[in-house]
Amino acid sequence: MVFTLAALVAIAVIHIRREKVGGELGGPVGIKILSSLLLVLLWFFYIALSVWKIVFQSADLWSQVIAIFGATVVLATVMLIAGIVLYVAMGMGTKPSVASTPSGSSLSFTGAAMVCVAVNRLKRATFKRRQALAAEDLESLAQCSL
Repeated sequence: MVFTLAALVAIAVIHIRREKVGGELGGPVGIKILSSLLLVLLWFFYIALSVWKIVFQSADLWSQVIAIFGATVVLATVMLIAGIVLYVAMGMGTKPSVASTPSGSSLSFTGAAMVCVAVNRLKRATFKRRQALAAEDLESLAQCSL
């Protein structure tokens, strides 16, 4: 039961990271730190509860549920404290302005979208110009053959 819970949480983290960050790896520093901390804490959660079950030889369902609930509360508390510390350490969640963005950093989504629109306009203009030149060539060939 403990392994299944930890595995479901790990799969949920990977799924959420894939949707929100765009992949399982990388992304903003804060999200990387919190994700890795959660996965490491899940590993400790699994080891600690497995050891607890062996040491106390508890087959009683309610004692296992209480132990899992207690460990989950500890896990959530540690993640909450880590999130608050990270939030404060990263500057209270302020985003850097465009002017303070270091050179070489990736484009924002809006910037990337603007580049794509400009490239598509250039492609369309080039295509229309080629069509016009081809039509002129056909007209000149038609006049030469007459």
